[in-house]
Amino acid sequence: IKNAYRIIYLAMFISIVCAAYISFILLGIVICSLLIGMAYSLPPFYFKKHHLPAALAITTGLGILVNLGGFYVFTSNIYGTGYITNDVWFLAIFIVAFSIVIAWFKDLPDMAGDAKYNIKTFAILYSARTAFYAGTSLVLTAYMANIYFNLKMLEQSSCLSKGVYGVLIQGHILLLILFLVNAFIVNLKSQVSITRFYKRFWLFFFAEYVLYLFVFLVLNK
Repeated sequence: IKNAYRIIYLAMFISIVCAAYISFILLGIVICSLLIGMAYSLPPFYFKKHHLPAALAITTGLGILVNLGGFYVFTSNIYGTGYITNDVWFLAIFIVAFSIVIAWFKDLPDMAGDAKYNIKTFAILYSARTAFYAGTSLVLTAYMANIYFNLKMLEQSSCLSKGVYGVLIQGHILLLILFLVNAFIVNLKSQVSITRFYKRFWLFFFAEYVLYLFVFLVLNK
């Protein structure tokens, strides 16, 4: 526990110092994220005790502040004027959907502990199976919407940008297939299987950023 506190305080210190050095807007975003995290984990708010406030806190932090706020700050610093592109808006919407599912899936490995302390998670209120299928359906919808959006962008883009959106479409189709495989192999009666599924789920979350970075930093030169 002492080591956990050291890691948390060190991460908080580094984040605040770096944000203050880069931009006061970024400092505001980091402080907002910090306050949301505290409200999520600590009384009197303790958002994680109820699934709706928990999902709202996670989506606000991971989906909106990080993506939209972060992109606006860095475009302001680089170009002198902050702006948000259509691709980043859609990335943020995609991550919001993923963040909602994180709020549902994160409680699947420890339903016994949540029930013991009366934490009313989605899985506790409606069953692990309901949380699993609802989350899986939302992720599939997000992937298909992303593929559709990039198909529309492919139709409207110039020849130079067609390769970018083509790779995005192919990448999301591959991730969608891998996610389905991950969902099909989970055994909801096994805590070990559920825990492994949840750990792999985070790989899809970060894969989205890796895909966008590869496409727009490497291919779009």
